[in-house]
Order: sequence, then structure tokens, then C-alpha cells
Amino acid sequence: MKRLLPLTPLLALLLAACSGDSFDDLRDFMKKTEATLPHQIDPLPPVKAYEPFTYADFELADPFKPRAMTTETAHAPGANAPDLKRVREPLERFPLDALKMVGVLQQRGQTFALVRADGALYRVRAGEHLGLDYGVVTAVGDHEMTIKENIQDAAGDWSLRDSRLQLNDAAQESHK
Repeated sequence: MKRLLPLTPLLALLLAACSGDSFDDLRDFMKKTEATLPHQIDPLPPVKAYEPFTYADFELADPFKPRAMTTETAHAPGANAPDLKRVREPLERFPLDALKMVGVLQQRGQTFALVRADGALYRVRAGEHLGLDYGVVTAVGDHEMTIKENIQDAAGDWSLRDSRLQLNDAAQESHK
């Protein structure tokens, strides 16, 4: 500490030399900017009073919860419901986008689609099931197979949807 005491006047002199008036351009900029600013700020818009809403329709279905499907509604006539008691087939473990149609095979007058799923090859014909949405193969053609799926909505109602599984591009080239 005693060694630093003689250096104190020297440090003060150095700091004083650095405090020159070299900020004139900055001061001019601040004055010009201040002159262009508005001097009065617009007031905030008035706040609207909050009116609470009381929900009184408790007998209606909650739109945020799906209705539970009962066996009566699932098997009602015209409900398009699949047979939920049927034993599921091997390709019903995979979503349609995980299945690839890689070829077509004709054997004893029947047309089969060759479908690859999870590294294994399956032979599929019309009437067989595949996909997670209770899909049934309705037709097998040279370049695609058509599937009719049963989709259940949040209300528990069943509807039918047509889907297609097309022959893989690489397999189509070799099929020509």
C-alpha cells in the first residue's frame, strides 16, 4: 500500500488527461434526436369492463372430452363400426405409412400384393385387414391396392375412409 502512495498523483494525472472534451459529436447527435421526439405521449385506450360468463349447459356433452364408446353404439345398425371382437391380423399392428407395397403376385387366379413391414414380406389379397384403423383391402391392382378404413371420431361415431397403398417407385421400375 505504501508503494502505491507515490503513484497516486501520476494516476490522477493520467485519468485527467483521458477526460478531454472529445464527445462533441455525441452531444450534437443527442440534441438533434431530442428535438425530433414527440413531447407528449398519447393516453392509453380505456379498459373495457370484464363481464364474466356463466356456463349453464351442463346437460350438453363436454366438447373437450370424447364420448365413451359403448358396445351398443359401436354395433348399432348403420354405424359403420368394425367387429371389435375379431382377432386382429399381423399387418394391423402397423400404420399405413409404415407399410410399403413392393410387388404384385398372381397365383391360381388370385392377385396378391407383396407388402413389406418391419423388414418382413407379407402376401396380401382383397378381404384381408391391415393398418391401425381397421382397414380392409378392397382391391389389388397392378400398381396399387385400395383400402377401406373405419375411423372413429371424438364423438364415438364411425365413418369410412378410402385409402390407397401404391407400388413403391423402385419396384415399379423393375415391374415394367
